[in-house]
Amino acid sequence: MHKKGEDVLNNFVKSLNNAMQALTAEIKQVDSRFDLSQDCKQAYRWLQAIRNDTRLNEQTRTQLRAPATGVDNDENSQRYGAASREFQNQTRAMGAGVRRALQALKQQKSESEFNRGFNDAAAAKNRAVKAWSEMVANGFDGKAAQALLQGDAPHRVREQAKLIADVQAALQFLGVRGAQLLDGILVELSHYVPVALQRR
Repeated sequence: MHKKGEDVLNNFVKSLNNAMQALTAEIKQVDSRFDLSQDCKQAYRWLQAIRNDTRLNEQTRTQLRAPATGVDNDENSQRYGAASREFQNQTRAMGAGVRRALQALKQQKSESEFNRGFNDAAAAKNRAVKAWSEMVANGFDGKAAQALLQGDAPHRVREQAKLIADVQAALQFLGVRGAQLLDGILVELSHYVPVALQRR
């Protein structure tokens, strides 16, 4: 039976999907027609680029799964998991800030209420970027990679070694791509707000 902690590559796509669902759920409380793919088109393209990166998908993760060691939850998994939860929480908080800003406009509250909501969203975005960096730093499990490359057929080891190198190359840029995605979402949400007000 497979145990946690033996994946060479942690599940970035799942973490991203959960975070985007959380952000969307917050904004949909005020605008049920909010659609990330339509209201944040550029950022959504960046999101899709990460989701569709073959070096990060489930097939690659399955290929880079080391034999079971019996360790239920190793240090790498714990660090990645903690960072992933923080990333999802802060992305949700970003959505909550935008929701509060939009509510302030719809209810014709003071401009300071609107600004407070967007300031909170920006602060949450910065915390989400920091958490994403932690995810990237702990997204590759070197011990699992070493275990994977021991004792298998030579041609299989060569294939896996190349795949591991490809994954490490992908991670070199993933930190920047994630920060770019979050920055882009916040900018596009600021442009989305006037559109949302017209949907009443």
